[in-house]
Amino acid sequence: MGELTISAFCCSIALGDVFLKKLVLVLILISVLFLASCATQPAQPSDGAASASPSSAPSESGAPSESGEPVGEFPDDDNPPVNPDDTQSPSGETPTTEPFPAEIFFAGLWEHTQAFDETFTLTVAGMELSGLEIDYLGLLPSLTSCEYSATEADGAVTAEFTVTYAPGYKLAAAYLNEPLILKLSDRELQTYGQAVSVLGEVILPDMTDYEKELAIHDYIVDNCVYDLDNLAAGTVSDDMREPYGVLVRKVAICSGYSTTFKMFMDMLGIECDIISGIGNGAEYGGDHAWNRVKLGDDYYLVDVTWDDPVGTNNDGRAVSHTYFNVTDEVMARDHTPDKPYSPSAFATEFNYFYYNKLVIGSQAEFDAAVAAAHEKGLPEVTLLCVGVNAAELDREAVFSYVKSFSYSIDDSVNTITIIF
Repeated sequence: MGELTISAFCCSIALGDVFLKKLVLVLILISVLFLASCATQPAQPSDGAASASPSSAPSESGAPSESGEPVGEFPDDDNPPVNPDDTQSPSGETPTTEPFPAEIFFAGLWEHTQAFDETFTLTVAGMELSGLEIDYLGLLPSLTSCEYSATEADGAVTAEFTVTYAPGYKLAAAYLNEPLILKLSDRELQTYGQAVSVLGEVILPDMTDYEKELAIHDYIVDNCVYDLDNLAAGTVSDDMREPYGVLVRKVAICSGYSTTFKMFMDMLGIECDIISGIGNGAEYGGDHAWNRVKLGDDYYLVDVTWDDPVGTNNDGRAVSHTYFNVTDEVMARDHTPDKPYSPSAFATEFNYFYYNKLVIGSQAEFDAAVAAAHEKGLPEVTLLCVGVNAAELDREAVFSYVKSFSYSIDDSVNTITIIF
């Protein structure tokens, strides 16, 4: 009897659930190899163990996410895969192949994680201990930690797992599959109730994905305060890193903002993942987290945290959209991801400023846009400057229709805000 104990931990924030996508690729590879071997030699009973080692997924950048949408089904004992090269037996019955041990293992792993089981045991005949040595956190971004101990005896491997799920993952899954609500803890149920209430408040049936995303972004910014005091004191609790902090306590840090935003996107069926890295630049910034979403065929980056003025609940100010659906180029000015990610974000169609025609490229366009905002009765307007430096714009014309105003310029993204 052999024994093995392995632990895998991850402090990073989970990306979208791409387990099935990777699993399909693993199963296709196994099937191709099996069929190739059948074509070159007669089929023989196997007394060896089969194992699979799926490659690791891109880190928090990736995933579309990790969309979290199932893309295939597992073979099961009632419908085992059939080798097309097999011919009928003398009895007239078509022989079928049994599922590979790796297939049985992955199917069991999927079943337990989809049921939110935090501890479970898998026993697979014909499998070897080496078959367990895979990147579970890369394969299952719904997890933030995975521990297991395993033994091998009598031609079978038995592994006991203990896993932790990503913040918000169980809530989004329960929203899409109501029977799973029974699996939620009291604390999770409290957060879940708040999340469902928010969706009922800000989401309308005829909204586009862009409008839904914007509504969630604005709700979070309007109703949550960044927990600057505890962050500075090093006393941030787990609550502040999860949707519980944003929706129940109304206080959070960047990981709370980003996990809550992703949870809502998952509930709404909008592909989204979380990117971890450094804010304010690689040399002098701190740990940070933001999001990537897919609208149409393109990806966009969103930083809900940085659209929320630190330490305030906006005090009646208009919500900032400086970091709403921006490109890699824009985000790279003051955000550095921990790892490269793909696909990249380069489109501008659903960027807030482009979508709402708030992009200006000359002094005349600046004057016209500010005057139009004042005529509409807006308390303020933020404009994205392209081809012109925001700091060099002449603001004197604003005095022709207001007695006083204030302004701010964000050099990192070249925007100017006029507050009437």
